[in-house]
Amino acid sequence: MSNLSSAPKPQIADRPFANAPHDGEETLEQAGVGIAITGSGSATPGVSLDNDALSQVVETSDEWIASRTGIRQRRLAGPDCSLTSLAVEAGKGRSPMLASRRWISI
Repeated sequence: MSNLSSAPKPQIADRPFANAPHDGEETLEQAGVGIAITGSGSATPGVSLDNDALSQVVETSDEWIASRTGIRQRRLAGPDCSLTSLAVEAGKGRSPMLASRRWISI
C-alpha cells in the first residue's frame, strides 16, 4: 500500500486554464475582454391552458396532474409564435442596466 500523504500535491494555478495566456499572448482580462450577465428579460406565449381546461380534452384532473408534476398551468405557442419572436420580445423587456452598456446593442 502506498502512502498517499507523501504524494506531491497538485499545483493550483493563479488563473483558470481557459484564461491562461500562451507564449507572449495576454489574458482576456489584460485585453479588456470578458463576459458578464448584466440583465435579463422574459417572454411567454399568450395562450394559457390550465389543468381544468386540459381535463375537458384528456381524461384527467387538475389534482392528478398537480400532485404528480406540480404543474397547474402551461403556455401554448400558436403558429405565429416562434422561439425567435419570443427571444426578441424578451430582449425588448430586458433589464435597463443592459441598455447602458456601450458595447451591446439589441
